[in-house]
Parts: sequence; C-alpha cells; structure tokens
Amino acid sequence: GFGPANVDPIVVSGTWTAASNAVLDFNGRHVVLSANAVVSGLGDLTLRAGRLTMAPASALNTAGDLTLDMVHSTVWAGDAEISGIVSVGTLTTAATLSILAAGHVEVQALGALLARNPGGASDGGGVAIEAGGDINLLGASPCIDVNAAAGSPGSIVLHSWTGAITATSGFSAANAL
Repeated sequence: GFGPANVDPIVVSGTWTAASNAVLDFNGRHVVLSANAVVSGLGDLTLRAGRLTMAPASALNTAGDLTLDMVHSTVWAGDAEISGIVSVGTLTTAATLSILAAGHVEVQALGALLARNPGGASDGGGVAIEAGGDINLLGASPCIDVNAAAGSPGSIVLHSWTGAITATSGFSAANAL
C-alpha cells in the first residue's frame, strides 16, 4: 500500500508526481487532498482508496487516463467528495476519467471534472462515473467538460446502482472551445 500503514485518513499536501502507469493503492483508507495539494501523473494513473475527499483548490491531474477506485474498503463507504479540479489528458491528447465508487460521488461547489482536448485535432475525452449511491453534480459550471477544439466532443456516462443522479450545474460537450 501507499502511505503510512497506521494512518487513516491520509492527508496529502504539497505537490506530488506519479510515474506513468502508477497505481497509488491506499489499502481502503480515506485519502484527503488538502487545499492547494497537487497530485500529477505523467501518464495513466490509478488511485485506490476507501474514500476520497478533495478540498477546494486541490488538483488531481494526469497526462493519461485516470481511474479513481473507491470500492475496496471494509472501513469506509467508498465515497468521493470533490471540491477540487480533476483533469486528464494534455493540451493535444484526450484521455478518460473513470470514477468507481461503492458509495456516493459528489462534485461540490468549486469542483470540476475535465477531460477536454483544447489544442489537438482529435476528439474530446471522456468522463464516466459509476456509483453505488447518489451522484450529485453541484460543481462549477461546467461541472463536467469534455470539449474538443476539433473533432467530436467526448462522452459523459453517469450510472448509479441504487441512488439518484442530481445535476445543478452544466456540462460542456462541444467541438469548439
């Protein structure tokens, strides 16, 4: 596992960079990205936790695909509460953000999920959220952005096993930025 074995929650502060294809496995513990914390991936990245909380002004960025996996905990409910910015891909290459949660997923007032391709000639990226509980999209507008400068816009897929899906902020899926 990643992080000190006896600490739960694990609070991440400062700036961290993960290698391409890294798996940050917190063994089912609660991970908190504090305000101004930045975790960047050089390529594809997987983060496994029992619960994920991102404070306002925190960021989780990767040049490739990002999987946030909150389904492997015996202690935490598998929730994701995002008040920071989650961004995948580069200025010219689109990528996919996948959020898998046993519990609820909430993108809060200052949060945003970005999988856009602002400078490339290819299609936009994708955002997929699969949750065991409610999905609440209350973040900045647009809360989910899968735009493409050229080509087709990306995709947005939302699926809740047992809960409701609520969106009070907009989505953006266009092919002109």
